[in-house]
Order: sequence, then structure tokens, then C-alpha cells
Amino acid sequence: MAVTETVSRGAAWAWIRLMRDPIRTGKRLAAAFAAVALLAVFLTPRHQAEALLPILGVLAVTGATALGSMAVDAVTNGLEDMLRGAVNGMLGMANACITSLTSPDTLTVGYDQMFSGLSPMMYNVHHLAAVPIANIVLAIFLIVGLVKVVSHMGRTEMGVDTVALMSVFIVYAFLKAGIDSSYSLMILGFDISRMLISNVVAVGAGSMPDNPVNYLPDSVGNSALLVVCLIISLLYLLISLVVKAVASLVLVVRSIQIYVYTAFASLPLAFFVSESGRSVATGFLKRYIAVLFSGAIMALLFMMMSAIAATGGAATQPNFGDADGVLTYCLQMFMGLVPYMAYAFCLFKSGAWAREFVGV
Repeated sequence: MAVTETVSRGAAWAWIRLMRDPIRTGKRLAAAFAAVALLAVFLTPRHQAEALLPILGVLAVTGATALGSMAVDAVTNGLEDMLRGAVNGMLGMANACITSLTSPDTLTVGYDQMFSGLSPMMYNVHHLAAVPIANIVLAIFLIVGLVKVVSHMGRTEMGVDTVALMSVFIVYAFLKAGIDSSYSLMILGFDISRMLISNVVAVGAGSMPDNPVNYLPDSVGNSALLVVCLIISLLYLLISLVVKAVASLVLVVRSIQIYVYTAFASLPLAFFVSESGRSVATGFLKRYIAVLFSGAIMALLFMMMSAIAATGGAATQPNFGDADGVLTYCLQMFMGLVPYMAYAFCLFKSGAWAREFVGV
């Protein structure tokens, strides 16, 4: 019983060590087997050792061959598992990027929530710098308008043109009120556009799969094919990261534009009182409307991407040794990159499209 138990424990230990480090353990077991065989030869009487040599030689070759085969199989299986794990790991990161593209939460938050730290600063810039300067500009235009009315009155014999004089003061009063409340007016326009964006999102909302792209199954065990999948999955991940970066950049730029336009809105509004400067004010308002409307275009693009990503998992999962299946899987994955690249381009052009809509 003691010998049997010792042999069982030794075999279990050898198997565990072989699985952890197949090459080094295989060499050690082969060396131990050779040492035992040599020791048996030296300890056995000569006439018996000569009879045992062929048997021990055959056993040594057979044992070494078996251990070598086990080591090669263990290394091969470990390499395949490592390649498959790398492929699925990159696909997992790409799936996370693609899924995040279909969430337009940034477009539906309030003005103070886009960048919580910027909102108070922009209000201070508006209140302490933009509004005082705009009032000075408006006062200058008021004086110029009054001078024109008085000079025109001096060239005629009809006396004071009451209508012209009153129109100057009425325009000044309206613009003065618009300048002082320009911050609230800009936020009102933002809230209207946010309501439009929320309606677009509600209409296009749909269920999204957790994994837009199918993972590589464990049945694929060909190292060469796994290397091909690894290259395609790396390309897929890189393009997904680029698309994610473009989407984030466009959203951040739009948010900053809204903050800057809102903070300095009072300055171009002051030019409404002058006929020569009226184009400045109307151009500003058109651009501000375009920035707000670009959010609706981006929301629509988000919904379109949801529909594209929902069908992206249709790539056929291959089986072990199925070279055609693996290549088809990689081709479907590669072709799935095309709509994501088009999506990034459309997001980048959303601002230009919005300006075309408002005629800027």
C-alpha cells in the first residue's frame, strides 16, 4: 500500500508540474527516468543487466517520445488558448466602444450638466464682461441714431420727426432687454433643441445586443487561423477606438460651442440696432441655431448606428479547422467596419450639415 500510494502521489505531482511547465517538467522526468534506468543497470548483476539493456532502451525511447509529445501538445494548446483569449479580449473592448456609440445621453442632458464646472464660469463671463460691453456698444449706436435724427431734423422745416425719434428709443429698449436677458434666451433655445433631440431619441430607441460582434468560439483551434483572426480583431478594435474618439470629440466641441455662444450672445445682439452691423447679429443667431440643430442630426445618427450594431453580430462563427469558415468570419467582421467609419465621417460633418439647413 505504501509503495502504491507513493507512486500515485508521484504521478499526480508529475502531471501537475507537467501542466504548469510542460517543457521543463518533461526534461526533468526524462532525466529522472534515464537516471533510474542507469542506476538499475549498475545495480543489476552483469549477466542480468545485459539482458535488461534492450528492454530499458526501448522503455527510455518510448518514455521520452511520450513525454515529448505531451509537452508539444501542452505548448500548442496553451498557444491556441492564448491567441483565442487575445482575439476575444480585443473584440470585447471593441464591443464596448460600439455599444457606447449608441447612447446619446450627452445630447439630452441640461445646460448645467454638459460640463458642470464650466456653467458658472460662463455665466460670470457673460454677466461681468459680455453684457457691460454690449451695453456700451448699444449706447454708442443709440447716440449715432439720435444724431442722425437731429441732423435730419435740422435740414427740414417740418420740425421734429417724432416717429423716427420714437423708433430709435423703442429699438434701443427692446435690444437693451434682449441683451440683459440674452443668457436666459440662449438657454431657452437650448432647451427647445434638447426637447427635439429627446423626441428623436424616443422614436428611434431600440434594444441593443450586449455584443454587437460575435466572439470567437472555443472550437477554433488552428493556430494559423487564430493569427488571422487576431490581426482582424486588432484592426477592428483600432477602428472602433477611432470612431469612439471622433464621436467624443464632436460632442465635446458642440458642448463648448454652446457654452461660448451663450456666454457672448449679448455682444452680437447689440449690433441689431445698426443697419450695417445687422448681418453680424443675424449671422450669429443662424450659427447658434445650427449648433443646436446639429444635436438633432447627431441623435439621428446615434439611432441609425443602433440599428447597424443590432445586426452586426450576424458574423458566422467558425469551427475547428474550418479555414473557409474562419476567413468568412474575418471578412464579415472586416466589412462590418465600413458603416462605423461612415458613421464617424457623418458625425464629423454634422455641424456642416446643420449650417446648410439654416443657410449659413
